[in-house]
Amino acid sequence: AYHAIRGALPGDEAAIELIWAAAREAERTQAHGEALQHLAALRRLIPSRSVDRATVLDEIGWQGAEAGEHAVGIEALRELLALRTEPRERGSVHMRLASLLSSGPGDLASAEAEAKAAVAAFVAAGADDRVASALNELAWIRGEAGDISAQIEGSRDALVRAERLGDETLTLHALGSLGYAYAGLGRGEEAVDALRRGRAIATARGDRVQSAWHTGALGLALLCAGRIDEAGRVLDAAIEDGPSPSAIPYVNRALLNWFVGRWEKALGDCAAVQALHPGTLPAYAGLTVTLAGLIEAATLRDAAAKRHLEQGGRLYAGADFYYMSVLNDWAFGVARALTGDTREAAPRLTHAAARASAMGAQAIEALVLPDLVEVRIAVGDLSGASESAERSQVLAESLGTTVASAHASYARGLVALATRRMTAARAALQAAADLASSSGLRLLQARALERLAQAYDGSERVSRATEAARLYAAIGARRFEERVLSELRGLGAAGRRSAQTVGELTPREREIVALVRSGLANRDIAERLHVSERTVETHLAHVYGKLGVASRRELVQG
Repeated sequence: AYHAIRGALPGDEAAIELIWAAAREAERTQAHGEALQHLAALRRLIPSRSVDRATVLDEIGWQGAEAGEHAVGIEALRELLALRTEPRERGSVHMRLASLLSSGPGDLASAEAEAKAAVAAFVAAGADDRVASALNELAWIRGEAGDISAQIEGSRDALVRAERLGDETLTLHALGSLGYAYAGLGRGEEAVDALRRGRAIATARGDRVQSAWHTGALGLALLCAGRIDEAGRVLDAAIEDGPSPSAIPYVNRALLNWFVGRWEKALGDCAAVQALHPGTLPAYAGLTVTLAGLIEAATLRDAAAKRHLEQGGRLYAGADFYYMSVLNDWAFGVARALTGDTREAAPRLTHAAARASAMGAQAIEALVLPDLVEVRIAVGDLSGASESAERSQVLAESLGTTVASAHASYARGLVALATRRMTAARAALQAAADLASSSGLRLLQARALERLAQAYDGSERVSRATEAARLYAAIGARRFEERVLSELRGLGAAGRRSAQTVGELTPREREIVALVRSGLANRDIAERLHVSERTVETHLAHVYGKLGVASRRELVQG
């Protein structure tokens, strides 16, 4: 096939047959990018008005969607639409265009127009089964535009029709739409149930892409429901069993890993999304660029952070796109605040919180608000900070999750600290640290301890600041860690002594940590390094103290 692609001329039947066979084999093995390359060659070789060309264009549309090459798929489907004359056929092309336009470039206005055209074409054809599918697609697009109520209403209707018709494909897609919508609203149990049902259907059908998509969405639903450990297990299993054919597991695991402090894994997930989409990132995956920039800023990789944040700051071109643009604005705002640019951070975080609130996305809003509170305090807007903290508490009571309560307690503690109400600050920030610890939210735990230290004097302040610094060190949050170490060094001799127990590992300690994380036992490490087993144990004791971990298991997970 390779030689046929390079040497064949238009109309070469033998070459066309050979390349078709290669394309079908690539499709069979779900090597969608390879299939697209073969199909592009066929498009060049087959005459423009040939029936076979329409078949090739149709297949490019499918493979473009599966491979995430949306621009290629859109171009092919627009050409195909001009070749179709029957209403049912035209409706199918309109609907596929709607899907690619929304999920790829995020062109929601064009996507909605195509979905409406699909509904009209199917109605004209009397194709009631296809009308239901088009209405579900329209519902999904309206959700992406921010009308979550319309999304739920449309997808519920589609699900009823699908189950009545016995349409498994429509059932799968309606469940996915409902699950994603419920997740952001904080309707955790409904979200988890819908996405598990959808994943079961996809798995039974052998549909790897849809199975991965539903698993990634399930991870987000579990995060929003406050089931952090379960979210991690689900997403880790989806990715570590082999590369995911969908970007969604990587996107949502990167987000989860920001909160739990597995930052190197998060950066790996962001890189995996880039590898899946080496060209322009689709709208649903753009968040990973900004999230990578945020992590790089937090770990003092300033050159890489600047590059990613410049790209991330331009994403969505100021337009709103479902939960993704909210989270993108949030990540960009946090990164800017972290590097000292609170004036640019404030409007981004304000917009993120307002957009989430307008959509009714309570679970997403609950994650965003504490950072808005912190930035409003930094710019001197105590009234706005208090208002946001009160809103955070309302959300925590509505959602009823430990995660939302931890974030709300942190927000209340920040305001109390800023207004010098130290008793209230201590109570709220201690509650935030405890709730974050029990939920596995290591970053929030460290941030709460850092602020809690500021509500004390003397040895209490040193003790809590040291604990925060060690947690930051375990995460690799060097910018946070250096901030706390600087404060410790200003707290007299006790603070300076404590600061010396926290910090970067020595080269030998880093070597031993790497060997532990590779799975070697102490005896094996001793043999590898030509030292005694007791020496390895001593190094590990120092590592545990510096990183604030209590066990080998915590060290490996960190």
